[in-house]
Amino acid sequence: VLVRVMSPILSFTCDEVWEHYPQAARSREGRPFSVQLAGWPEEADFGQGLPTGEEARAFMDRFAVLLSTREAVTKALEEARNAKVIGKSQEAAIAIAACDADAEVLSSFGNADLKELFIVAEVAISRDADAEEGSPRVTVAKTALPRCPRCWNHLELGGNEAHPDVCKRCGDALDAEDEARDD
Repeated sequence: VLVRVMSPILSFTCDEVWEHYPQAARSREGRPFSVQLAGWPEEADFGQGLPTGEEARAFMDRFAVLLSTREAVTKALEEARNAKVIGKSQEAAIAIAACDADAEVLSSFGNADLKELFIVAEVAISRDADAEEGSPRVTVAKTALPRCPRCWNHLELGGNEAHPDVCKRCGDALDAEDEARDD
């Protein structure tokens, strides 16, 4: 729906997005070749897959935990930056002590997702019986992980045998570039 709505404004970008949908979506019968031929979405299209009722409330409660934790993390990162503990947030290793309910919600998300959300190098979550709901305690330290020379994120290096001097993600990207050049 979003691609179709944005197509009059970002026509080339939306065409490229439309072309790169997963194979299952691209091979669906009746799907136009171009987003420009797909037409304007119907009202029913806007509600597809959205949670309702109790499911929506549960989703919003989980999202509220993420937002309150992100607020606490951002404040702690700023204090650590002012105290010269870290320079950039990507240099931070954070430890979050939250109440049981919040810790359970945070733990249900992948560590990679939390690192990306908080823009940090490391995230550790623990349960704290003294913590109040929605008010986690955040501790910030400088990470011991090396900085990848390609993406500048602090990650373990050498995850790709062909490119041992960069992180795994960058090594995989370099492999893909090498394959594209060979083709």
